[in-house]
Amino acid sequence: TADFRALAALLEVEVAAIRGDLRTVDRAIAWMEKNLAKHSFLDDALAHRADLLDRKGETDATRRAYEAILARIPDGDRAPGAAWRIAFQHLRSAHAELAVPILEKIPTLPRSSDEDLRRATYWLARSIELSDPDRSRSIDRALASTWSYYAWLSIDRATRLGAPHAKELRDLALAPFVRSDVPAPALARSIV
Repeated sequence: TADFRALAALLEVEVAAIRGDLRTVDRAIAWMEKNLAKHSFLDDALAHRADLLDRKGETDATRRAYEAILARIPDGDRAPGAAWRIAFQHLRSAHAELAVPILEKIPTLPRSSDEDLRRATYWLARSIELSDPDRSRSIDRALASTWSYYAWLSIDRATRLGAPHAKELRDLALAPFVRSDVPAPALARSIV
C-alpha cells in the first residue's frame, strides 16, 4: 500500500539523515515526490533533510529547505516548525527585521500549535522591542495571560531589565490564581 511505501521511504530518509548521508536522503525524497507527492510524510522527509543541512552548517541551503516546506506544504504539520527555523536563523544572524514577517505568519498556518503561537509571539515581541516598543509591550501583556513557558520568559526578561511594565506582567500572569477575598497584606499567601 501507499502508506507502507511512504513509511519505508521516510524511514530510509531518517536513517540516512542520522548517518549524514545527504545523497541518500535526496534520492529517497525524489522517489517520494514522484510516487507519493500528496502523502503527509513528505513534509517530514523534507524537514529531516533541512535538519541534516543545518547540522552540516549549510545555512543558506537550510533556509531554502525550510522555505520549500512552507511553499510546497503550507498546511502540513511541519510548516510552523519550518517557519520558526527560518525566523530563528534570521534572529541568530542579528536580522530581526527579516524574522518579523515570518513570526507574524506562524499564527496563520493551519497546523500551528499553541506552543508554536506562543514561541512566535514571544520572539516577535523581542524582535520589535527597539523599533516598536509599544507594540512589543502590548504583545508581552497578551502573552503574560497565557500561563506558559514563554509568558514567564517574557516576565523574567522584563524583570531583569527593570522594565516599567514588569510588575503588570507578573500581575496579569498571577491574576487567575489570586483570591480577591484576601486583604492585600496577605495577598502573597493567597495563591491557590
